[in-house]
Amino acid sequence: MTTRDDQGEAAGGLRPGTVTVLKTDARGRITYVDDVFPRVTGRPAAALLGEALAAVWHERIPRVLADRVREAVRAGEEVFVHLPLRRRGGEACWIFLDLTPTLNEGGELVSCFAVHRAASPRAVARLAPLYDELCDLERTGSETEAARRLAAEVGSSPESLSAYMFALRE
Repeated sequence: MTTRDDQGEAAGGLRPGTVTVLKTDARGRITYVDDVFPRVTGRPAAALLGEALAAVWHERIPRVLADRVREAVRAGEEVFVHLPLRRRGGEACWIFLDLTPTLNEGGELVSCFAVHRAASPRAVARLAPLYDELCDLERTGSETEAARRLAAEVGSSPESLSAYMFALRE
């Protein structure tokens, strides 16, 4: 059941049970947002349309994780992942993202459908320090070590990433 909780959304988060959706084109530009997503991000719908999805991803998302998500989507894999979104003021709003690609008959990416739910406190407590560690490694030029550390934590396939993230959802 989808609920609308303006207070929770205005405070910068999704309440449990609230769902928000958006759609992107093949290049990751936002082509559709529902009426909840702008309230969650603190940005008007008109400002979001045409923006890259990465524009609403928080800088606390490690590049190595963002790259894994993009690779899986390009390969036609559905991805489940906990991520912090960036609100207009820069603060993070943690969500559980279900990103589903649509491919044409030739196997080329056409669009993505994204469903956002509230992230569990358990997931945020586990992942925030991991993402910070990975970002620190990337900032110091240790991208290879960040990739190794992510693989050690969540596995190396899209399936293992999604399974790990699902386990934190409860």
